[in-house]
Amino acid sequence: MLPILREELSTSLIFKSPGRFEQLVHPKSSFLAHIRYFVLEKPSAGCETAGSQQNMLLSFVAALPTNQLRYFQSEVELTKEVFESVLSAQASLQNIDVVLTSDVADSALLKPCLTKVKAVKVQIPSDPAKTGDAWRHYDALIHHAPQLSNLEMISAYDDDGFPDFEHVTLRSRDGSMKRLHLNRLFLEEMRLGDYFTNITDHIEVTQLVRLTMTDCRRIRPLLSELTACYKATTPAMRNLQLYLSSDQSERSDISRQDIEEFLLSFSGLRTLYLSLWSDQLVSRASVINHASTLEAFSVGTFEHESMRYSVTDLMAILDACKNLKQLGVQLGLQKIGPLEGLRRGTIRYRTPVSISEHVETEVEATLVRLCCSPSVQAV
Repeated sequence: MLPILREELSTSLIFKSPGRFEQLVHPKSSFLAHIRYFVLEKPSAGCETAGSQQNMLLSFVAALPTNQLRYFQSEVELTKEVFESVLSAQASLQNIDVVLTSDVADSALLKPCLTKVKAVKVQIPSDPAKTGDAWRHYDALIHHAPQLSNLEMISAYDDDGFPDFEHVTLRSRDGSMKRLHLNRLFLEEMRLGDYFTNITDHIEVTQLVRLTMTDCRRIRPLLSELTACYKATTPAMRNLQLYLSSDQSERSDISRQDIEEFLLSFSGLRTLYLSLWSDQLVSRASVINHASTLEAFSVGTFEHESMRYSVTDLMAILDACKNLKQLGVQLGLQKIGPLEGLRRGTIRYRTPVSISEHVETEVEATLVRLCCSPSVQAV
């Protein structure tokens, strides 16, 4: 039986055993020919300097077959020269996740090496004195990738702050008003506020298929803008994941009504994941508005003893959402006898389940109704 050769490699390239790196990059190494996804990890404390690690990266990339990598991630900061070398050797990259320390805008190598890039992750420091400069390092990378459809913007690793959109813009450096046609926008630990237009003015928001906001601050202005826009159009949005901040100081930033109005401004969601404050549990009407297409629905709240849908509301959602396959809801902590263990894991229904119609708690009633739902596969 032939061995299964890995397509993924995650390493710092710094090995304790002498000669391991040389074996890895040796011209006769059969391992390199299969690698498509590479992650450069941070070195362990006390290991060689970042400079020597980047030299090892250059040797590793040079040893790989040309244009073989599809995914490249670096957990360490890369200089302009090193990043250019990676691009020139691997011009078939589709997904790039790097921390850049300098501007690559004037790189003559850049544009022809980004023709296949579809996804870029940008890491931004929260320090206002650094945010703008750090963002500009990615400007050319974003605007020279004609197939870019997936953009992730996150707070820099090991940074406890929240980068402010006041210092970030998707406007091209040459001043052109060309809009990005993104399929997916992912925002994590960002502070939006009234400066959200620095991003939305430069993308076609009606073409977004997937929107994820995780632990972001001041998102109400953006959500209000999308609500107004989606009411007047037919957006492509199919996947919405909204995970609000658990910070008490942010609780007043957005209300249940804001979220409900957004969900009611359009239809067609296939996936809806929400993590909210308990007093923000959205109405069943806002969920049922997407009933004809909804396949996965999950809602959770921060508090231990939190609000949950009544059996009546949950039954209405299940009755309306005929295509629902995955459901994540809180069922409470009541003891329900022999069924108690079910709420700690995943319940899968591959064949019809028969449960007694005699129930004594809301949890039991919910489980009975779920078992009778022909489409639900996982809870």
